Amino acid sequence: MPLDARAIHGLQKSALALDAYTWLAHRLCRVRKGGGVKLSWGNLRQQFGQEYRCSKDFKKEFRAALLKVRAVYPGARIDEEIGGLRLYSSPAPVPKSQVVVQLPAR
Repeated sequence: MPLDARAIHGLQKSALALDAYTWLAHRLCRVRKGGGVKLSWGNLRQQFGQEYRCSKDFKKEFRAALLKVRAVYPGARIDEEIGGLRLYSSPAPVPKSQVVVQLPAR
């Protein structure tokens, strides 16, 4: 999955935001359900915040990281719900491009 170098540069001071950005860049374009996919705060904490002693601290930090991610990945469709987040199908942060190479005629 290609990542936007400007986004990486913008998030370089936050390891959690970088982790969330790369995860969302990979995950959101693979969501197939029309209603999205719900992830609980517990699941997110297991993946991103095992070092946080308190789940409230993790939620606060992850929300702050998501604000930073949304600033550099505006196409990311995420909603916060009671108990977690809902992820919706979203375009990749870097649009797919196609390169055509024309070989010389023989």
